[in-house]
Amino acid sequence: MPNIELHGYVDGEAQNLRKAIFELFKDEQFVGEMVVTIVNSQVRDAKGRSQPFIRVASTRATYIRKLLKKLKTLGEDIEHLKLEAFYPKSG
Repeated sequence: MPNIELHGYVDGEAQNLRKAIFELFKDEQFVGEMVVTIVNSQVRDAKGRSQPFIRVASTRATYIRKLLKKLKTLGEDIEHLKLEAFYPKSG
């Protein structure tokens, strides 16, 4: 499951960015399992300036390449985490 996290964006920005992200990936096979997580946080540098960023995590390398390529078109800082595994809840 690709997880795209939005860190340090104010609520309206985060919602607009979430919509833009799903629009970017609407034709990808993995969009049905993709999630966008809005993290209610402040991201500040040493001078107190806001430094929001997108964090991407997925267990599939093929997804990561597509995710990063398309997300770069948004002009935002991106952090990529290598995820070893995803364990879905049973039930």
